[in-house]
Amino acid sequence: YKGASRSRFLDVQASHPAYSSICATIEKKIMRLKEKQLFGPDKHLTGPDALLITKRLKDLSQMSY
Repeated sequence: YKGASRSRFLDVQASHPAYSSICATIEKKIMRLKEKQLFGPDKHLTGPDALLITKRLKDLSQMSY
């Protein structure tokens, strides 16, 4: 992701400091896109969304490799 010339999202440029982290959270299904190709960096995170993200992180951390 780092050094990408073109963004995968319409609302986050590849030069954004958090671009690699955003890509990783989407790829690992920790967070989901708001709409097709829209991450929604300026949108508020709801309580239920925060709980779901926390659960996904917990599940991911307990996976065995």
